[in-house]
Amino acid sequence: MKNLIILLIIFLSFTNCLMTTNASVTRYAQKIQEQSVSLNALKALKEEKRCQEYYDYIVAADLVLSTKNTKMTGKMLADAWYETLINFNIDVPVTLALAQAYLESSFCNSKLSKQKNNPYSLKSGKSYASYSSLELGVSSYYKVIAKRYLQCKTLDQLLKDFSTCEGYRYAGSKNYEYILKNQIQSYDIILAENK
Repeated sequence: MKNLIILLIIFLSFTNCLMTTNASVTRYAQKIQEQSVSLNALKALKEEKRCQEYYDYIVAADLVLSTKNTKMTGKMLADAWYETLINFNIDVPVTLALAQAYLESSFCNSKLSKQKNNPYSLKSGKSYASYSSLELGVSSYYKVIAKRYLQCKTLDQLLKDFSTCEGYRYAGSKNYEYILKNQIQSYDIILAENK
């Protein structure tokens, strides 16, 4: 009889444990599902925010570019910005891209830009790089700025010394940072006035 009672106690304990475990697993599964829903909601919000940022980038770029005689578009810049943001997690400011496009090629109107689709005067070795399309020239600029400049410096630091992480200057002019900073500020004003 003692053995039967012990067996019954063990059986009831085991059954209770299973029921508790099943209840725990069910609660755990519900929490995971709730978190999954929350994560999906957060992803959707993040994606919605990213879409708004993309749209804002196009609008800001086109606000400046629409007054220029250029083949460059806000969509070109926004596409390159988005690709850089996704691949390198670096946000290249639209005013920096606009200011450098102006300084380097007068928004694609220089001989170099027209012949080589290189609106940012990027080099490949000792000569200027050549691209099959203007979009590729713009995209290459964003990648270079992200990987070789903004990877290790803030925009404010670059406006004091516009050189790569390895110390190579973007431009030969000693006044480049001063001129670039003034150009960025002028675009900041235009964008602020049109918000």
